[in-house]
Amino acid sequence: MLVENDFLSFTASDGAVLKYFDEGSGTPVLLIAGYSASAQTWFYQKQALLTAGYRVIGWNPRFHGFSDRPAYGFRLSRLAADLKEFVDANGLSGKTVFVGQSMGAASLLCYVSLFGDEDMKALVTVDQTPQMLNTEIWPHGMYGFDKETMAFFFDRPIPNSLYAPLSDFVATEIARIATQEPEFDLELTKPLLLDHAYASWLDILPQIRVPSLFVAGKNSPFWPCEHAEQMSVRVPNGRTVVIDSCGHCVNWEKPDEFNTELLSFLDELGKS
Repeated sequence: MLVENDFLSFTASDGAVLKYFDEGSGTPVLLIAGYSASAQTWFYQKQALLTAGYRVIGWNPRFHGFSDRPAYGFRLSRLAADLKEFVDANGLSGKTVFVGQSMGAASLLCYVSLFGDEDMKALVTVDQTPQMLNTEIWPHGMYGFDKETMAFFFDRPIPNSLYAPLSDFVATEIARIATQEPEFDLELTKPLLLDHAYASWLDILPQIRVPSLFVAGKNSPFWPCEHAEQMSVRVPNGRTVVIDSCGHCVNWEKPDEFNTELLSFLDELGKS
């Protein structure tokens, strides 16, 4: 378990200090968790990746983990800009595999929309539909979220993200992280959640040329797992993996199955 002093710091161009860990060597794999989750919640993947010979970078976007919580920057474009500045400053462009879960994945699609995919060796998204709003052309959005409900949909609590029960080990580690890191501020960050919810990245998908893996939980309570297949058919070098008996938090609920799929994908890319 890492404490605040164990993290490295990066200062964004607007002054926000963002925290991250960077361990191991080899091909860099950059991990970004979803809304409200910190970099430490990738603990199961971190160990598997280090054991397999990869360099693991866990990124805490602003408002998450031990990163700063300024009174500005509540949009995915700012999160993507922070990451771009970090990638450029640390010489990661072109050799890094970007992995994002939920809003972390959406921030990577935003990254491609702003900066292209040249910085990416490959892209992995974990249970994130590219458009949360259901429309006639995209019926794979968030259950119940459409033009009639969008004005008040997020005034109510977000549904439980889990389908499969967590193992005792994973549940204990997640709880421990929650008690040792600053409490996530749901009220402060609601504008960020809404920016995330109203965005569409459908037009960005055909622009992604790097090898891409779209992972979905078959029983996600947020959206149909078919979103992943629909993403892969729009991406020239995309593929889909659906994890059975699994909800939104694939890397927590089915960590062994997820790690197997992730490592298989990474090994195919090579460790150059």
